[in-house]
Order: sequence, then C-alpha cells, then structure tokens
Amino acid sequence: MFEVRFDVREYEIDSQGVVNNAVYLNFLEESRNLLLKEHGFSYFALVQQGVHLMVSDVELRFKVSLRSGDQALIRTTGKRAGAKYLFEQQIYRRADNKLCASAVTSIICVIDGKVTRGAFFDKLEAALAMES
Repeated sequence: MFEVRFDVREYEIDSQGVVNNAVYLNFLEESRNLLLKEHGFSYFALVQQGVHLMVSDVELRFKVSLRSGDQALIRTTGKRAGAKYLFEQQIYRRADNKLCASAVTSIICVIDGKVTRGAFFDKLEAALAMES
C-alpha cells in the first residue's frame, strides 16, 4: 500500500466551503504519479519513450467532505485486470481518519498510438511486488 499526504489549499474550496469535487481527481492522479515515481517509473520519462498511461474510467464515491485546513491521506493499491490496471484509492481526513472518498481508476497503456494488452503493467506489478 502506498500512502501520500496532501494539504487542502484555499483555492480548492468551493462556494459551499468544501473541497470542490474535481479536486479529488487531482489528488488521486498526483498520488498515482508519486507511486509510479517511487517505484522507478517517471511519468514524463514514459511519455518520452512513447508509453502513455491513460485513464479509461473512474468510479468515485464521496463520503465526507474535506475543508480548508484539512490534510488528506491517500492510500493506493493496484492490480492488473486484463489489459487494464486498476488503482484502488481511498482519501481520508487525517485529523480523525474519516473516509472522505473512495475510487477505482482504470488505466490503459497506449504505446506509439496503439492500445496495448498491458504488458507494461507486468513491469509495474513486478516493481510493486519487490516492495512487499
């Protein structure tokens, strides 16, 4: 399991005083990118090599709102699912460990403009398994 923390910033708050729903997607994506980096896969280096990891779909469920001054803790796990890679992520409010949102993001791998069968994900799983 990979964990990362984010501070809620004032400009992420909407008119209702809570984190805007679109910001949660940014938190999720940044934590996935940090997970890749931690395991030796620079997102931008991959792009330069013609490897594009692209979101095919996201299922995001909101539970409790984050507010200004909160710190979010994002826990991420992943698993291969055929030609896709599924990132399961939970966003918690650190102060009380309340689950704020949960998401499953499906990623596909496109190399040189063609959707692949996900062979890159074998490399990712091997790198993640070395951590265990």
